[in-house]
Amino acid sequence: MDLVTWSDEYSVNIREIDSQHKKLVKLITLLQKETDEKNQHKAVNEILEELIKYTVYHFSFEESLFAQYSYPETRTHIQAHTELIEQLKTFLNEFHSSGNVLPIDLINFLQKWLIDHIVGEDKKYSSYLNSKGVN
Repeated sequence: MDLVTWSDEYSVNIREIDSQHKKLVKLITLLQKETDEKNQHKAVNEILEELIKYTVYHFSFEESLFAQYSYPETRTHIQAHTELIEQLKTFLNEFHSSGNVLPIDLINFLQKWLIDHIVGEDKKYSSYLNSKGVN
């Protein structure tokens, strides 16, 4: 499976959010690399926990902008965030209980979700927030 890499087509034209998205891409790539290694349970666990923590931080940042600028699709966007966080926590719990290296399906899911979310959902708020002076 190919590693996900940042592309300018993913940019939402908000410097801080693009920076956060790049870090999420980096964490997913790191997670995949460690998953490909044998006996990397501890490293995978640390990366997965950091990914969850950073995702929560990133979503909170986005949501604070939504509140500050009265983004009209806030509720729907927050629902997507909440669902992903719950899925990530489920994956972490399964990982802890099984002791196995994360399946490639999780990596595929994370890559697809992140790119689909950025391109499909985050691009929706991009022009709205840009019009409010958020760059």
